[in-house]
Amino acid sequence: MAAGIILRLMATTNDWEALAKARGLELSPDELDRVIEPLRALERRFRPLANGLSSSLDPATTFRANPEPGE
Repeated sequence: MAAGIILRLMATTNDWEALAKARGLELSPDELDRVIEPLRALERRFRPLANGLSSSLDPATTFRANPEPGE
């Protein structure tokens, strides 16, 4: 069930400029463009892949970026 909700949320694109402003990032228009364009490009590339996922798949909700030694 949760996977279906996540996939429906992924069907919409992010307004990266609004998100940056909401987070209080004080960036010039040029800086904002340099930050947002790569995010838009990644979203364009990965959105179709994410939308193709089955709702029966469970999303990875947690992971360790730095695993403990021996893991």
